[in-house]
This record gives sequence, structure tokens and C-alpha cells, in this order.
Amino acid sequence: MKAKFAIIAVGALLASISVNSSSHLGNSPFPGISAAHAAGNGHGNGNGNGHGNGNGNGHGNSNGHGIGTNHGAIASALGALNAVHASIMGFKKAASTSRVGKIKAAMEAQADVDADTSVADAKAALAAALGTTVDALTAEQVNAALTNPDQNIAQLATNVQTAEQNLASQQTTADGLLAEAANKNPVSEETKAAVKALYDGRR
Repeated sequence: MKAKFAIIAVGALLASISVNSSSHLGNSPFPGISAAHAAGNGHGNGNGNGHGNGNGNGHGNSNGHGIGTNHGAIASALGALNAVHASIMGFKKAASTSRVGKIKAAMEAQADVDADTSVADAKAALAAALGTTVDALTAEQVNAALTNPDQNIAQLATNVQTAEQNLASQQTTADGLLAEAANKNPVSEETKAAVKALYDGRR
């Protein structure tokens, strides 16, 4: 009789253990793995994706450093001409003896050179008299026209030569003003172009 009760008690105990185990495993999509462990795997995957995105953004930002290096090289090449970064108001109020004022004078002189059409006009007149076009007109033809028996053609050729000399003189003046502003001579063509682009962007 005691043995029978003992067997019944053991059976009840085993049934209780089975029910408890089933309740823990019921929420798990994987047999034999508890919900808590499954959740743990979910956190692991989530963290993995997070790190992946972080590294991706990091590499993307590395391009910014490259741009920064380029800007630094330009700033180094400009030297004293970095004053060209002054505001529009700064240029308007700049004293002629200040760095900004000197850059302004140089840029205005360069603008006059760039806007000058005297050489193009003189060449157009000579080309028309010679029955050709400006694009086809060569330096040799201009020189030959200087001694042309036709005084009109000779004068037109002289006009071309004079216009070229005047424009070259203006360019020398503009370059000298920029060199004074930079406190160095000569100023490279690359630096001139950079200063002009920055100055024109301020207007």
C-alpha cells in the first residue's frame, strides 16, 4: 500500500515538472530553447546591425577629411591673399592701404583687363580689310600688314599692335597690384585664378 502511494506521489511530481517546463518553453519558436534565450539572440542580432551601420557612416564621413585637406592646401598657397575671404561690406569699407583694399584694387584692375575689347575690335577691323576673319588672322599677317602699301591697312595693323601693347601694360599693372597685396612676386597663375574666383563670389 505504501509503495502504491509512493508511486502516485512520484508521478504527480513528474507531472508538475513537465507542466512548468512546458510553460517556460511555450513562447520559444525553437524547441528546447527558452523564450529568454531566444530574446537574447534577438538582442545579439540587433547589436550586430547597429555596429554595421556605425562603421558604414564612419567611412562615409572620411570623404569630408579629403575636402578639408584640399581647402588647407589652397589656403596655404594663398598666404596673405586669404584676406580675399573678407565680406562684401569689408571690401566696400577697406582702406586702400589695407590688405583687403590692395586685393580689391588688384581685382578691379584685372576686371578692366578682362573686359577690354580693344584688341578684338582692332583685329576685327584689320581682318575685314584683308578679307579674312579674326579667327584666321595670324600674327604673321598682322606684322606683314604694318608695311602694306595700302595706308589704311597699315594703320589698322598698327592699331592692333598698339592695342596689344596697351592691354599687356594693363595686365602688368594688375599683376603688380596683386603681387603687392600678396607681399610676394610673382604670384602663380593658379593663385591668381583662385583669388579671382573667391573675389568674384563675394560680389
